[in-house]
Order: sequence, then C-alpha cells, then structure tokens
Amino acid sequence: MQKRRNKVAAACCNGYLYAIGGHESSTLNKSLVRHDDGERFDPKSNQWTLITSFSRPKENLGICAVNTNIYIVGGFDEKILNEMESYDIETNKWRKCPSLSSKRTGAHLIHVPNQIDRNLSQENQHSSTVNRFILA
Repeated sequence: MQKRRNKVAAACCNGYLYAIGGHESSTLNKSLVRHDDGERFDPKSNQWTLITSFSRPKENLGICAVNTNIYIVGGFDEKILNEMESYDIETNKWRKCPSLSSKRTGAHLIHVPNQIDRNLSQENQHSSTVNRFILA
C-alpha cells in the first residue's frame, strides 16, 4: 500500500482488493492522521493505486461490495458516524446515500443478492440490530 492504514475497511470487488479509510499513526509522533481515500490492489500487476477521496477522513467503517459498487457505512472521526456512501469502481466516484438510522462504528455488512443486511455494533457495546437496504 502507498499509505499505512490502521482500522481500515477492506473488500474485494471485480478481482481487485480495496482498502478504504483508516488512519496512520507513528510511534515517534503520537499524532493520528485519518484518511479520506482508499487504495486498490491489482493482483495481476502486484500494484496498489490510490482511488478518489470520499466525503471526509474516517476509520473503522463497515464495508460491502455489491456488483461494481463498494458501500461504506458508519465509522469514526472523533465521533461515531451514521453516514453511508457508495463508490462506483467503474467511474472512480463516490456518492452520498441515505444516512443510517443510528450512529455506528465497526459495522459488519453482509451482501445478499439485491440487498444489504447490516448487523451493526458499536465498540464496547453489543447490538443485535439488523437493518436491510433494498438496492434499486
């Protein structure tokens, strides 16, 4: 990877591995830098490429690949978020999606054909909430 990423979200889509968001910290400098972008790994060329930035730096995202889109939900940027965004791997563009009904970090997404089920939990809390999106 071109950037060091901790608490990164990762998903495979159309033969590529995507690493989205996360943060970089240094043992020498205790500051933390969150990322507002991602990287794509091409196993054929064995190379990482930066992809376009999303709305703002965040980490600990839920992630799921559906067809040629990658969805990220929730996350953390000094506060827990309720955002959802979609990345189109063919156009290299992000778009905002409807917000989650509650703020989440460390979400787990499961793709079921034509829908996404989200089993969402916050760090240090247990939740059995399952939400479903029907993708049009």
